Amino acid sequence: MKKKQHEKWSAFLGFGAKYIISKNDYKSNASGDFKTSDFNQLFQVLLAPKAIYNLSNRVYLDFSLPLTIGAINFVKRTTENPILTAEKQKSKSTSFSVFGVDAIKLGLGLRF
Repeated sequence: MKKKQHEKWSAFLGFGAKYIISKNDYKSNASGDFKTSDFNQLFQVLLAPKAIYNLSNRVYLDFSLPLTIGAINFVKRTTENPILTAEKQKSKSTSFSVFGVDAIKLGLGLRF
């Protein structure tokens, strides 16, 4: 029996979610030489259309365009400035966005 021949192009649709935590410490120009810390939490829900082009039975190119359905970002900023009160040294913000494009992704794959 012959092995099934791969089609040149195939399309897929995927869903995903990602959660990113980051912490950055730096000296802010706005606050002088005082240390500033940012703590970020980002949660995204993604829809990912994908197309695969088979170069051979084992090697393929993978094109995808992840689309953000919705994202929420929490930021907590602390500036160690003794001139400011304790309340003003800390700030929090929340942002929400819908329908954005992360990046066009291109990959080369190998089937084992």
